[in-house]
Amino acid sequence: MPLRLSQFVHHRFQEPAGVPIVLTLHRYGEFTYATRDAAVDMFPDLSITGIQAAKGVYLGRDVVGYQWFVGPLAAPSPVHFGDALAELERFFWDELDRQDEQPPRLPFLLGWEQGGQMALSMAGATPHLISGVIAIDAQFPDVPGWDPPLGPLDGLPMLIINPVGDGEKMRDTLTSWGATVRVESGIAPQSIAEIARTWFADQPERRLKPEDAE
Repeated sequence: MPLRLSQFVHHRFQEPAGVPIVLTLHRYGEFTYATRDAAVDMFPDLSITGIQAAKGVYLGRDVVGYQWFVGPLAAPSPVHFGDALAELERFFWDELDRQDEQPPRLPFLLGWEQGGQMALSMAGATPHLISGVIAIDAQFPDVPGWDPPLGPLDGLPMLIINPVGDGEKMRDTLTSWGATVRVESGIAPQSIAEIARTWFADQPERRLKPEDAE
């Protein structure tokens, strides 16, 4: 059995074969399972895996949830943010290695709040390892010392629902990097799943390119 690169805890919510893969990233102070119901409601026929952040949120000595990084959404701690980015990249490579199909399917990322921010950030850090992004209640961070994008986005599809801050500015920035971005603001919670499903139906699934595996 290959040695795994990532130490992230993860849970398989549903795992049918031969379908697109969705990885979920939870909000601040939640556990992985907090994303399960919303993700399965959105995509009842897809393979869905929840990833749990590594840094605990404590109440006294008890862990009451996990966080992807320390600090406000707009300006995360560079150390914790960088650690989370690197660990997510390692998790992506583990997921690709676990697949039987060749070339392996690249996952879609589905994240909320801090998790949505990590999903957007991974588009700027590892666009060659994902098929697309759905970010809810999130924004793209300003992190000292980090200058994305780190690779060509090559039309990477991104859906941003109820962005935090200036959604039009975020769309313009991501589009200038080469992404294909749709922003939906003021969406009621009960309408989010349908918007995500409709958007997803038009998105092509990507496969790992041989040159990216080297």
